[in-house]
Amino acid sequence: MEKAEKLYNCLFRLSFWGAAGWLDYAWVVLYGYQSKTYPSYSDDLILTSTVTWLVLGVLYHLLIGRTLDRIIIGTNPKRRINITTSVDLPLILFLVVGFRVNDIFLPSIKDPLSIAVNIAMFIVAALLVTGAVILEKKGKEWVVGIPSGLFGLAFVALGLYGMSVADPQVILFSNKPDIILVTLDTVRADHLGCYGYDRDTSPNLDEFGAHYQIFTNCRTPMPLTGPSHASLFSGEMPQVHNVLSNISAYPDSPDIPSIAEELSKAGYITAGFPAAVHLGKKFNFDRGFWTYNQSTVVTGPPFLQGCYQLTPYAILSRLGIIKETFLVRNSREVNKAFKYWYDNSDLYPSVPKFVWIHYFDAHSPYQPPDSYWQKFDPDYSGFADGSQEQCESINAQIESTNMGETLPDGWSQDDIDNMVARYDGDINFVDESVGELFNYLLEKGTYNDTIIIIVSDHGEGLYDDGYFGHNYTLKDYETRLVCMIKGPLILDDPDPMLSITDITDYIENVSGISNKPCRLMGGTIENDDPYASMVFLKSHAWIDWPYKLIRTQGEEGRGIFYDLYNLENDPSERTNLFVPGDEVSVRLTDEMDSWIETNHADFRTMLKNENVLEGIDPSTLDMLRSLGYIY
Repeated sequence: MEKAEKLYNCLFRLSFWGAAGWLDYAWVVLYGYQSKTYPSYSDDLILTSTVTWLVLGVLYHLLIGRTLDRIIIGTNPKRRINITTSVDLPLILFLVVGFRVNDIFLPSIKDPLSIAVNIAMFIVAALLVTGAVILEKKGKEWVVGIPSGLFGLAFVALGLYGMSVADPQVILFSNKPDIILVTLDTVRADHLGCYGYDRDTSPNLDEFGAHYQIFTNCRTPMPLTGPSHASLFSGEMPQVHNVLSNISAYPDSPDIPSIAEELSKAGYITAGFPAAVHLGKKFNFDRGFWTYNQSTVVTGPPFLQGCYQLTPYAILSRLGIIKETFLVRNSREVNKAFKYWYDNSDLYPSVPKFVWIHYFDAHSPYQPPDSYWQKFDPDYSGFADGSQEQCESINAQIESTNMGETLPDGWSQDDIDNMVARYDGDINFVDESVGELFNYLLEKGTYNDTIIIIVSDHGEGLYDDGYFGHNYTLKDYETRLVCMIKGPLILDDPDPMLSITDITDYIENVSGISNKPCRLMGGTIENDDPYASMVFLKSHAWIDWPYKLIRTQGEEGRGIFYDLYNLENDPSERTNLFVPGDEVSVRLTDEMDSWIETNHADFRTMLKNENVLEGIDPSTLDMLRSLGYIY
């Protein structure tokens, strides 16, 4: 081939590969943009994508394309378009669309099923390309013919089909309401003004609660992030979904529903914005979310931080050639990612949206910007810094302090109070992010027509019984939740006994995917789940208002302990009323035992079914340890 002809052919080929960069960029923006933590890189994502694909095109041309040109095109320029459309276009579409379909429908790219399917797809593609080329030879001339065009269209159709199956809202339109679910991780209800707190920690949430329905008796079945969110997403109790710890994966089973999956099938755009490592894709909490926005860092050159989700880098990540680590991010970063996605979702103005937003700031370590905690403890000058190490140091002394009856060694009351002030500062930081979210929706003109559900996943011990953290006891400061709803048909009663699973029922009802009874809409359900909660392998609790019974398995050889509280007269649960043989003690013990037996919620049975994720990478384990989850 002449030099000019070779150059022309190369440029023609690169135009296809450059266009692939735009296609890949468009897919990422519309369906899964996750990199706004690094705006200096992600704002240039379109340039990065185009350059990446052009580089791939050059490598392809040098290593494979020129050889194909010599063999098939030879010196006849009429064959140029034919070979490019018959080989390059299907290959590009396969890489961009095929990978996305694989990512949605198949297991890990290293899984034997994925490998087999991808090999089969490549073989079919090769046969079709070969057939297209051969069929288009007319005498001594190669011309642009029908087979190659049909082949290209077939791949486009395959991609559109995959999109429509995985994301039916692309083709389904309805007048169903948008739903935004906000989970406030580790926010205990009695530290918000609208729940009676005397500090001004939550002006935006207080304003929301003043205008819409607030519920005061909603509880979590397990005061731990993973299990509580699993109950929220599935509508099931822990002994059913078997997410019993923060290293348990959300089940991938048709027997355990996923609210996002159900809504997606019903025509909703579904998008999740988690802020914590143990709610990431690795733990399958992305099930049913078409867009799942994680804060991820990739090892390698800095420019990779903003483009890891593009197909070439994503494939390398799935193969383990480059490493991703899902980091914890604050609520401002979550809002930034959400707003970027929401702006682009305007392309589907008639399609309903279900969005889950997760704020993690109130979780330990309690280290908001100094100005936030100083609002509540301006004169403090001691050594407390709210770190995880300090929390664990205090917690290690829980027995020597007799469950907080005395102070930890080396700590004054001012130091303990400052730890609480830092926690309150975290809540104040989250509250400002909630306000930012509301103002954004008002600016977009969608606030009034959007159902907004705000719920915490559990509370937090703040040295009430000698520790900082959660998943220790089943007292209300750990299990009672923030629960506020702006939506239709909501029950006009702030005090019914509720579980976080009732929120799932409400979402199903207002979205039209179910009409089963819902407590939040005044319905009656025979199951007694709102009254039960547990700390796995340690405690069960049962409420028969106003009484609450907690049964705790002591350490080996120390037996079983019971605590009975009157929540109406003793909301702080300080006075143990349990007396063996007493009518109330016996009645609640029998009720608890009956529920445990009926629901197979004894720990021996649950342990057999526990769904613990194996093979967690060291970086994820380190992150979990830094949050106090040490296994």
